Amino acid sequence: MLTVLDKNEKPIGITTPSPGTEVREVLTMGETVLSFSIPQNSDSAKLIELENFIVYEDQKFIIKQADYSESGKKTISVKATHVYIELIDEYIPRVVEFYGVSCQTAVNEVLFGTDFSVGSINAPGLHDIDLTEINVLKALQMIREKWNVDLWFDNRTVHLGNRSRMTDVEIKYGKNLKALSYPSTTSNIITRLYVYGKDGLTLEGLTGLRYVDSPYIGMYRRPKRGEVRFNDIDDPSELLYEAQKYLDTVDKIQFSYKVDFLHEEDIRLGDVVHITHTPFGIDRLPARIVDIVKNPFDKKTIRATLSSAWKDMLDQDADNIQKQQDDSRYINRRVKQINEDLSEQYSMIEQTDERITLEVGVINGELQEAFSQITINATEIQSKVSQTDYNGNTISSLINQTATTIKIQASKINLVGAVTVLSEITGNLGTITGGTINGITLNSISPGRNVQISNGRISINDMSLDQDRLTWDLGSPQGYVHSIRGSSLDLSIYSSIGSITLQSLNDSVRFIGDVNFSSASVSGLPAPSYVANAGYANTAGEASEVRNGGTVAMIGSTVELNPSGSGLLRVLSAGSNTLIQHQYSGAAIKLLSDEVHIRNGSDTGYRSIHASAFTEVSNREYKKNIEIADMQALDGVISTQVHSYHHIDDLDNEFKRIGLIVDEAPAEVVSLDGVGIDMYHMVSYLWRAIQELYEKVEVGGN
Repeated sequence: MLTVLDKNEKPIGITTPSPGTEVREVLTMGETVLSFSIPQNSDSAKLIELENFIVYEDQKFIIKQADYSESGKKTISVKATHVYIELIDEYIPRVVEFYGVSCQTAVNEVLFGTDFSVGSINAPGLHDIDLTEINVLKALQMIREKWNVDLWFDNRTVHLGNRSRMTDVEIKYGKNLKALSYPSTTSNIITRLYVYGKDGLTLEGLTGLRYVDSPYIGMYRRPKRGEVRFNDIDDPSELLYEAQKYLDTVDKIQFSYKVDFLHEEDIRLGDVVHITHTPFGIDRLPARIVDIVKNPFDKKTIRATLSSAWKDMLDQDADNIQKQQDDSRYINRRVKQINEDLSEQYSMIEQTDERITLEVGVINGELQEAFSQITINATEIQSKVSQTDYNGNTISSLINQTATTIKIQASKINLVGAVTVLSEITGNLGTITGGTINGITLNSISPGRNVQISNGRISINDMSLDQDRLTWDLGSPQGYVHSIRGSSLDLSIYSSIGSITLQSLNDSVRFIGDVNFSSASVSGLPAPSYVANAGYANTAGEASEVRNGGTVAMIGSTVELNPSGSGLLRVLSAGSNTLIQHQYSGAAIKLLSDEVHIRNGSDTGYRSIHASAFTEVSNREYKKNIEIADMQALDGVISTQVHSYHHIDDLDNEFKRIGLIVDEAPAEVVSLDGVGIDMYHMVSYLWRAIQELYEKVEVGGN
């Protein structure tokens, strides 16, 4: 069975595909495709939608094709590609051009900003590679080819390296081999390789020839010619070395065996097996699985493509040594090239009657261009330093000095040691980090407004508002804030060892917006006083008024209201419900999700309600499923005892109450929660009993 996920990768069901289900994996491309079919009339057919996900052996596949057959057995043929296919839609919109980087660095760069992560990377060597403005999957294929490794995916984790396992599995004619073919071709073979280096360099000066011949050139009627270019090599010996290494990969016939065989053990893509086929003269020939097709319902039968070029992948130690040598050669070439680039420098001194210019530059460098200049004239000295990297990004700094000003422009300015400023500093200062600033006044763009920092005090002044001032005094008392208009104190806020006091001389404190008093109290408010949005008492943002010197206190999740000392009213949580209590009353209101209870003060029992009337809404428009209640209510009334009793919190000398006991009463009169008697139900029940009694009297005639 296969699990089906929706487009958000949430499970929505399972499907059982036909026995012809296949999973194909291709080694070089990292490709994996799941193919299956299901009947159109099956329950799971509705789950098959394009871009939904299929999970097979913990790997996610995206449904990319669903063909509906209308002839014979009506089926849906489904093709789902491994989730790696999402990388086709990931585009690299920037310049990504590397020189002498590792495979790890290249992969990290191309996967940056995608949903995919980097897994194991085992690909030695340094290479140049340009991955600019292509999709991410194409970039990974180019990296795989450049480092000559395998590429595979574990869902959205990317791996590159050598997947080879040397196994003892033998595919033998007459044993487990069902079919075998081995097509071969000479169309891509090169036995005479023409080689070109930097600026048209050839091997003629070293060997007298422009080409290199393969040891296998005599196997064919005439040489099979080809060419290769190494545009960064300017040394003939290096050019010959690279040419011979390349020729060794293209001068031999590569066999590709296609086999169908049976096997009990686990066979994976990249494994090396042995083929024995006497009719073709093949005896335990090692070959690598580069393409494999399995059936999830018949895992013994395997269809695979085997490559005879497996040794290039298996000889890991020799391969690593070779790559280390190649890295060394590459680094030497790059150092030589950079030194040549950096040697292209210039300097210049230009003098006129009014000006002297000194200029030094490094140009045409592949890694960067650097430039510095000093210009001196009678009224001004200007110095400039700039640098441009290979991506075209330029940074520069500039100092301009006149008789009255010095202007410094740079992305970063470091002042080391003591700095003394004897006059004003103006302009956009950006971010100032570190150090100590003493006795400073910061003026705003608008005149008459400034911030003063002096003697542990921060003052914000606005001259336009008649000396309004906000002061934060770091001395004693701690955290003191006040506003001054003339000489009268209008507002003060200070914190003294854990308390904050709001003080106003005009008997008015107003809060605009939400105010949250958490584990705190509000007290001593003169009348009239205003508390706007105190805690969560008013979520609409309108002012709530507390008069006559009353108080509001919020302690944890409890709100306490004490209006003019007439008794404390608490609003608190009672589990998932809310309880409203009064200090001098034995009653409380308990608010449940869909009910209101009148409880005693300790919430252990109930209290009575006095009112002029209780009306139960009984309009037809508020009811449904209306039927005549044809019950035997009279029997229920006769068989149910009436008891006298005290409530648990009643005094023993009080009059006893009378009524029914819930567990003895007819079910029709019991409340929905099963703890009481529904009075409207009981009256209706008695009404029905009277009707029954009337019927009996009518029948009896008296």
